[in-house]
Amino acid sequence: MSSDTTRSILRAISIAGALYLAQWSIPSPHQALAQQPPAEPPETEPPPLEDFFSHAVDERMASDVERMISQLGSPDYGEREAGTEGLIEIGTPAFTRLRKAYGEADDLEVRLRIERVVHTAFLDHEVYSRHAFLGISLGPYMPRTEQAIEVPPGTVGVVITNVIPNTAALRAGLQKEDVIIEVDGRRLTGTGPESVNTFSQGIAARRPGTHMLLVVMRADGRHEYDITLGRCPRERVQQTRIREKYEAAGKRFAEWWSKNFAPSSAR
Repeated sequence: MSSDTTRSILRAISIAGALYLAQWSIPSPHQALAQQPPAEPPETEPPPLEDFFSHAVDERMASDVERMISQLGSPDYGEREAGTEGLIEIGTPAFTRLRKAYGEADDLEVRLRIERVVHTAFLDHEVYSRHAFLGISLGPYMPRTEQAIEVPPGTVGVVITNVIPNTAALRAGLQKEDVIIEVDGRRLTGTGPESVNTFSQGIAARRPGTHMLLVVMRADGRHEYDITLGRCPRERVQQTRIREKYEAAGKRFAEWWSKNFAPSSAR
C-alpha cells in the first residue's frame, strides 16, 4: 500500500471519528433550546411590611409583656427561657414595648434575647399563620347516652375531640370531651356544624397573644379558663415553598431590624 493511500485512509478515519464525536457534543437546535436554563420568573415586589408598632394591645396583654420582659434579666435560667418563649408566643403585638426595652437595656443577654424574640416573631408572622390558634379539634355536642356530659337546658355546645400538644389549649388545661358552652361571657349559637364553624372563625379572627375566656362543662361540673391564644405550631403548617418564604422573610428582617431597633431608632 502506497504512502498516499495510507494517508488518505488515516484522514478518512480521523474525519469519521470527529463526526462521530460531534453528534454527541453538538446539540441540535431543539436540544440547544432544551438545555438552556429556564427563564427566571419576573421579580415581584414583596408586600409592604406591616406597621407592627400600631398593633393594639389590651391591658392584660400589656401586663403579660411587661412581666415577661422582666424575666429576661432574671438570674434564673428557667425564668429567662420562660420569658423568651412567652414573648415569642405573643409575637408582634409585643414589639412596641420590646423596642423600648431594647434601647434601655444595659445587659447584653437581655438585648440578645430581645433580638431573638423579635427575629423569631417577625419570621413567624411573615411565613406562618398570622391568626390565633387554640389547639383543639371540635365537633358539635349531641348527647346520645346517659353518660353524656350535662349542660344547662337549651345550651349550645361544641365538644373537644382532641387537644393538640404544645398549644395554648393544652397549657391551659383543656381536655378531650370537654364541652365548650361560652366564649368571653357569651353563649355559643348555631346548631350542629354551624356552631363549630362559628367558634373556629372566632378564634381565627384574633391575633396570637390575645386572651379568651372559655366556660366548659366536664363530668365534674363547670370550669372556666382564661387562655392566652398562641399560633399554629410550625410542624402543622403547610410546608409548600416554606424554605423560599422563610429565606425571603429573613432578608427583609435584616433591613427592618436596622430601621426599627438600631440604637438611634430604639425608644
